[in-house]
Parts: sequence; C-alpha cells; structure tokens
Amino acid sequence: MPVKCLRIVPLLTAMGVAVSAQAKLLQMPVSDGSARQFVDDSQVSRSGDVVTLTFIQELSSPRLVNTKRRSNSYASQTFIADFDCKASTYKIEEIRLHSGSMGAGQVYSGEGAYKWRDLSDGYPMWRAIWTWARKS
Repeated sequence: MPVKCLRIVPLLTAMGVAVSAQAKLLQMPVSDGSARQFVDDSQVSRSGDVVTLTFIQELSSPRLVNTKRRSNSYASQTFIADFDCKASTYKIEEIRLHSGSMGAGQVYSGEGAYKWRDLSDGYPMWRAIWTWARKS
C-alpha cells in the first residue's frame, strides 16, 4: 500500500520541536481501526543503521491516563523513536500524550526510561514505521 502524503503543519510545538510551514506528515499504511500514524518527514535523521524520527499517533477515540490524583483523556500521542534497521529493533526516546488532535492541547506525560525492543513484540505500528525508516 503506498504511503499517503499530507502537507500540513504538525502541532508539535508542545514538545518544543521546531516545525516549519513546509513540514510534511506521511501517513503510515497500517491501522487496526483504533489509530492512524503519521511520520514527520522533516524530523527524520540517520546515523549509521539507526534512524531517529518523530511521529504522531491519532486515536480514533480518546483514552484515559491517570495523572496526579485524577484521570484525563488523550486523543493523540507524539513519539520520538530510534529504529535500528540492521538489528530490527526500536527504542522510544520520548512519548507525549495530548488532550487534542494531532499533538495539540494539554500534555500529560513525557520522557521515560525505555529499552531497545524487538520488532516482533506484537505491535504492527512499530513494524510499519521501521519498514518505512529502512527506506528513508
């Protein structure tokens, strides 16, 4: 399935990511019906076999997250992740949960201690994005 290109300004300013008006979000060709993924083509870098990229996961319906004595809903997530194209592994560098669509609104969480994971961990989203990253 071909990658669908969307020319829009992604709402990543809540993460402090500088995004120009020429930013291009590429919709990944995988969806289980619960979310769509968009890679920010302007935020892709490569160092050897490792590709670092930023992507947004747009949820089809909000989910709940518990934060400091209460629950809040989030409608999208922004990830910064590393993909080792040779080892077929990935590592999340940062996750932000957003109350609004496409990375907008209140931010509920941020960085964590994430380990390298094998792509066979059961999440088709990560395999689809790794496949795209290998070609970038």
